[in-house]
Amino acid sequence: MNNIYFSIAKYVPDNFRDEKIIFGFAYHYPKKGKLGFVHTTNTNRLKSFDDELELDEITFLKDSLKFDFSIDSLEVEDEFERIESLLKADSKDLLNYKIYNYVNSICFDHIDVLPNPKTDVPKDYLELVLEDLKDLYLYYDKPKNKRIDNKRVQRLTKQILRIKNREYKEAPKPKPLSFYLPPYDYVIEDNCVKHYIKSLSVEYKRPHDFYSNVRSIILYINYYNDSYREKIKKSNMYFVINNWDLTNEYESIAKQELLNYGQLITLQDFEKNFDTIFNKPNQLYLDI
Repeated sequence: MNNIYFSIAKYVPDNFRDEKIIFGFAYHYPKKGKLGFVHTTNTNRLKSFDDELELDEITFLKDSLKFDFSIDSLEVEDEFERIESLLKADSKDLLNYKIYNYVNSICFDHIDVLPNPKTDVPKDYLELVLEDLKDLYLYYDKPKNKRIDNKRVQRLTKQILRIKNREYKEAPKPKPLSFYLPPYDYVIEDNCVKHYIKSLSVEYKRPHDFYSNVRSIILYINYYNDSYREKIKKSNMYFVINNWDLTNEYESIAKQELLNYGQLITLQDFEKNFDTIFNKPNQLYLDI
């Protein structure tokens, strides 16, 4: 099995206020006996969140977490033999053991799992998954000019579906020279209702390119609804986007056009509110 277990770590400056910001994530890959922690590199964002947080405190937290979730840390555990066996055990037990005592400035979410992929696993599978998790949970670590494109958003959306252990179907591959493409990437069925998911990036250097992409999606939705008995309704269409800073007029215009055909939601909110969204599919969860 190639299951990868992970848990999101959040920095909590004050337990009474219950304010949190993602600090990184711990992971465990039993098949390769790998244990580790990936922290945020966006120090300025942490300091903006808590202006009393000093640089040496951030460095201390990073170093402590890197050690606590390393193979080296296992050598100083009192129950070394049991922990060593947990390292290769395909379960959440090792991460549960390691995150149990974190209750103050760092707290961990529940443990999620990326299940064994259905396709052949590449040699660098762990590295690929860690990059996906960084793009999902540490999105603002990347400078704006290096953020993700449409294919990357589509891959991350697929990873969320896998993390949530939800059955889905991918859009059929278009025939050669097809003029019209499927207007969705994935479809999931919930209580006999189909929900269509289209992934798209909003990181474009030129507004014209972004408009062209949005126009194509709208064109394909209209063609699909004109050509097939099964219609894509506005309430069951989800546009999953990587980010939306409404600083440009063209983004606002495109947003309004897309909202005529479906609901907008960021990758982060899609992951966080997944179960709620598909229990109440008519609600909009984009926080802008």
